[in-house]
Amino acid sequence: FSYSTVKDIYIPDSVTYFGEYAFANCSAEDVYIPDSITSIGDYAFYGSGATNIHIPDSVTYIGKGAFSMGVIKNLVIPASVKEVGEGAFLFSAHENIVFEGDIRIGDSVFVLYLAVNITFKGDVWFGNTAMSMCLANSIVIEGEVKELGDGALAIASGLKEVKLADDITMIGQAPFMYCMDLEEIIVSEDNENFTVVRKALLNKAQTRVIAYPTVSDAETYILPDTVRQIDAAAFSYSRLKNIYLNEGLEVISEATFGGCLLLEKIIIPSTVTEIKESAFAECFSLETIVIKGKNTTLAADAVSASAGPIDGVSYEEWLPVAIAYNYSTLNMNSADSTVTEKYRAITQTYTADNNIPLYLLTMYAYEPSAAQTFAIENNVPFKNIEEYLNANPSTTIVDKD
Repeated sequence: FSYSTVKDIYIPDSVTYFGEYAFANCSAEDVYIPDSITSIGDYAFYGSGATNIHIPDSVTYIGKGAFSMGVIKNLVIPASVKEVGEGAFLFSAHENIVFEGDIRIGDSVFVLYLAVNITFKGDVWFGNTAMSMCLANSIVIEGEVKELGDGALAIASGLKEVKLADDITMIGQAPFMYCMDLEEIIVSEDNENFTVVRKALLNKAQTRVIAYPTVSDAETYILPDTVRQIDAAAFSYSRLKNIYLNEGLEVISEATFGGCLLLEKIIIPSTVTEIKESAFAECFSLETIVIKGKNTTLAADAVSASAGPIDGVSYEEWLPVAIAYNYSTLNMNSADSTVTEKYRAITQTYTADNNIPLYLLTMYAYEPSAAQTFAIENNVPFKNIEEYLNANPSTTIVDKD
């Protein structure tokens, strides 16, 4: 039935198997799959434009790329389906898709997927980048999340709330990176492995910060004294203005604070040994970074920007436009073409090899120190930390001024 244009397709019960690309680029209005089918094979509906595909309760597995590159109006995945293969909905667009029961979503299943509504009625296991860059008006998970691989829900718009199962044991790096609609991560007190502290998701021992919702009215976050590591992209694009780090913290991971557009000042405790790639990238409002450790190392692009105002436009004029643009473009549901046009008119961008220091930033650290070397090599304005401490004699890790 590849490239078929017939109105309706009824498959007889004698059929027990679909080969690869069996309905590729099929544009029938309705496709009826018989109860004799127990799995939908790899790329079976690749590029399909069918209005409705009726999947029976006999199907338990959906194969690799099964609905990729397709445009299907409505799709209901019955509760009998327990697993969806890698890239099953890759580069697809559906109006509505409903998963009726518990489901395991494999790696990269919904990458670059467009939908109006996605509903999971049961519990869900998400693989690595399972829904990365899934752009939807609404993603609703009525059950609990049992597993989150690396980047499982990264850049998934329309997701407002996630409830973690009490028995969840696996949460990878950056599971909610750039989830611009995420308001709350729910973890019960009975969960043995994870907890929520002032909206942030941490492991139960509170040594690892995993994620913080991008949508929050809070302006300040104070890390628990027990934290030793902040995961990749944990606070990325949060709306926090103040983040206070604890002595005892050791590692600030990749893109941890990347895109924190409102963050103005950060004090790095003396116990931090490493600040990784893009940790403070695109923190356009950051004016002060104080590094208290003499041996704290910074990756080459740890503190950098990939954009700035064109000649003739002041940074003060450019900054609010850049903030509005970045929050808008990462959220399909609030994208504003007017903001985009204004931003592009006053912005120059830089290549990855030509990132520039953040415009407002001054770095304070000891002389000599690894931070001073970083500042010199990356043209970041630098001052001795003693100058900052003398001007702020009451400074502690929780700096109240």
